[in-house]
Amino acid sequence: MSKVYLVEQGDCMASIAAQHGFFTRTIWDDPANAELKRKRQDWDALLPGDRVIIPDLREKVVQKASNQRHRFRRKGVPQLFRLRLLDGAQEPRASLDYLLDIEGQRFSGKTDGEGVIEHWIPPKARKGTLKITEEESYQLSLGHIDPLDEKSGASDRLFNLGYLQTDEPDDEKLEDALRHFQRDLKLEESGLLDDDTQKALEAKDNF
Repeated sequence: MSKVYLVEQGDCMASIAAQHGFFTRTIWDDPANAELKRKRQDWDALLPGDRVIIPDLREKVVQKASNQRHRFRRKGVPQLFRLRLLDGAQEPRASLDYLLDIEGQRFSGKTDGEGVIEHWIPPKARKGTLKITEEESYQLSLGHIDPLDEKSGASDRLFNLGYLQTDEPDDEKLEDALRHFQRDLKLEESGLLDDDTQKALEAKDNF
């Protein structure tokens, strides 16, 4: 029998699916989640309290010869981690050495020409550390970004882009940050999270 899962901070559809033994798209495309899919659109950005319907697991039968060893590979794991580093002028920080630790899994390398870091990580990972130099490092909270049409989601993205000093600003600071962002993108400086501003933030988010 299907059950209801209430989204918690740090959840995304990939982590929920992995927790319950499903592919991400199996739950996301389930007709019972059609309203959630319409409302959120991005399965990586869910809001705490969202209701996700978890369907029943279906048994799969595979016929194989006996007295032999067989290997089965689970699909849908791991999850792609992707991060872009920009400088104060919003230019890519290219060819930058880094060390990335995701809950004990360590990766190293250089950012590409667009300042991007990419690695495959466990879908249930919640925290990480990115180290650039001895003096420059960042604590990462994975899956914590809220949907873009929520005030908290806009704050998250503006904070990540350097327009805010905190990801929990008061209304005045959020409005000032929106105006600054709109000015840089040559949008109407309304200070509101209107459709054009959401699209511009989404473009920056997806780079």
